[in-house]
Amino acid sequence: MSENVHNRGEQTHKEAMVAKELHVLTAKTDDTSSLRAAHEFECMVSEIAASLVNVLHSEIDKLIEQKLGLVAEFLGTHLGTLLLLNEQTQRYEVTHQWKSAIAKDEVNFRGVKVDQSYPWLAQQLRDRHQLTISSLDEFSDQAKAERESCERLGIRSVLWAPFDVSELPKGFIAINSLVDEIAWNDLIVQRMRLVGEILGHALSHHKAARQIEKHQQFERLLAELSTTFISLPVAEIDGQINDSLRIIGEVMEVDRIFLNQFSKDKSEFRVTHMWTADGVPRDGFVFDVDLGEYALWYTKKMLSGKPLIFSSVNEIPKEAVNEREYVKQTGIKSSAIVPLTVNESVFGNFGFDMIHNERQWSESLLRQLQLASDIFGNALKRKEADQNLHAAYAEISQLQERLAAENVVLREKIALHGPYSQIIGVSDPIKQVLAQTKRVAPTNATVLLLGETGTGKELLAHEIHELSLRKDRPMITVNCAALPASLVEAELFGREKGAYTGAMDRQIGRFEIADGSTIFLDEIGELSTDLQMKFLRVLQEGEVERLGSAKTINVDVRVIAASNRDLIRAMEDGEFREDLFYRLNVFPITVPSLRDRVDDIAPMVTIFVKQFGARMGKRIEHISKDTMSKLESYPWPGNVRELKNVLERAVILATDSTLRVDLPQTRSSPPDWSMSFAEAERHNILRALEKTNWQIGGSGGAADMLGLKRTTLRSKMNKLGIIKPR
Repeated sequence: MSENVHNRGEQTHKEAMVAKELHVLTAKTDDTSSLRAAHEFECMVSEIAASLVNVLHSEIDKLIEQKLGLVAEFLGTHLGTLLLLNEQTQRYEVTHQWKSAIAKDEVNFRGVKVDQSYPWLAQQLRDRHQLTISSLDEFSDQAKAERESCERLGIRSVLWAPFDVSELPKGFIAINSLVDEIAWNDLIVQRMRLVGEILGHALSHHKAARQIEKHQQFERLLAELSTTFISLPVAEIDGQINDSLRIIGEVMEVDRIFLNQFSKDKSEFRVTHMWTADGVPRDGFVFDVDLGEYALWYTKKMLSGKPLIFSSVNEIPKEAVNEREYVKQTGIKSSAIVPLTVNESVFGNFGFDMIHNERQWSESLLRQLQLASDIFGNALKRKEADQNLHAAYAEISQLQERLAAENVVLREKIALHGPYSQIIGVSDPIKQVLAQTKRVAPTNATVLLLGETGTGKELLAHEIHELSLRKDRPMITVNCAALPASLVEAELFGREKGAYTGAMDRQIGRFEIADGSTIFLDEIGELSTDLQMKFLRVLQEGEVERLGSAKTINVDVRVIAASNRDLIRAMEDGEFREDLFYRLNVFPITVPSLRDRVDDIAPMVTIFVKQFGARMGKRIEHISKDTMSKLESYPWPGNVRELKNVLERAVILATDSTLRVDLPQTRSSPPDWSMSFAEAERHNILRALEKTNWQIGGSGGAADMLGLKRTTLRSKMNKLGIIKPR
């Protein structure tokens, strides 16, 4: 009995609610108050339509929500919601919402993923069904989640009315009651559809107007950028591009913008400029890509000069395996990429990425994107041309400096050594040396020439250079013992202006001058251990640093080193670095002393006398057998250099066509060949000093007798501890 009464009471309530709505919207024509209410609704709808005309873009969303509230309140409801179909995801999303003051705080459908939270409702929306739920009991068993949500939020009745606007995606307008159950009728549904269409048209109008405005804004931006980059200093181009990417990204509402540039051989690309919106991660984004191994499909697409566009990952072809995987890993939903081209030559690309949502790329946007790409491309090519021009000027300047330095070196060599002559010799020892020379010369191998002073090591170094592939450039010679220790480093490696006190200008080092050629380092054993370390770096890395500069200079130099010292003994005594010795000892050649090649003395005498005679205007036609026998029996401690000095002195003193030679006084006992190089050198220097009464320089001095420079002899005396007795 009580149950029947309850049901009858509930039915009476529903009928009363229906009567109330009919009274408002479906009144008989003879009911004046009902007609007035219907008229008021019509007037309200007209006012809503009128109020949405000529509204600022910034105010449209707020105004639509206000109108939703106006309609909901007129009908005695408490929630108003507008949903639009996202054409990219094909899912309905809440775009606008209004709720009355009595609604709970948690009543908020913004951001709700209907497909996940309300699957039954999502299906009704996809099928475009209108929903009129007057009581929660009307929900089917499949709508369990929807009913529980309404109960939790306090919703009593639900109306979802579909509407269509040709310029806008399909949508729904919904109103909900939080107090009374409402019996929805067809007229209410029709009225709500009309309201939905009015609001939809307003959104469509503003969407089109906003697109036009954005298009015009982008056009103005491109015009400004074009003007800016025309006169922009090259040094500011990169900074201006980064600023421009930020502005474009904000105007176009994209998540990421980037510029890639290909390497010269187009085998890889590097991201040179990028902007990301707030909240867009850079983790996983590849900044350097080997196109040959990683992105074959992408490479082919880009190098063809065609844009690469996809609105969803599914649009990337299956053959682009690496590209699809990369897009998934980085979370890219959509991309629009166009080539960077100048004079129809592709050198990179310019693109937009969407990370948070998929996006359709219109033809007008792609045209604008290509215009921006052309502006950036021309600016980057102008920057590259300027850099190439500066590099060319720098190279010309460097070549001029090197040429000037080479000319100085050549003038010094001509002044010191006179015209170049080939090695003279017919003996077996010298033939063996020449055979070794011919084998090693065509290579770039480091050569170490060993032998006593005066044996012709520098002449042999010239022979190696002239037979090498580097012969078109002059060989650079440095006598490590002839330079003060304080200047050797600057001479070898160069210096910057102000590198040390007295460095008034920049100096190019001999290694830089010898770039692409050969450097001959005579008396290598005289280098200090500090310089030996720097020299080792040149051998290992092909790099030098000028004094006073941290800049590394790459050089391609072939090294020929020479020493009359016993380097193995010097290495054992800690005076020569072991690692440097083994770097130099790639192809050692021991130059024989003159006493070991007696058969070469006669042809040497003939040629040297002829040369000296021509230089001095004397004609020497006769050399007696006795003189030649003396020359061949003399031990020649100074080797070929001593022989030339003796012959030159003899030609100077000659009064007729017959050569007469005064040989230096021989030792009373045969030389002790068990002495070290240093001991023998000390013995020879002391002997020469004693014979010249300790006269070091000048004609007839000890330096002249030994065939050395005065400064070289003093350096050796200091090193060997030779001091003039008091």
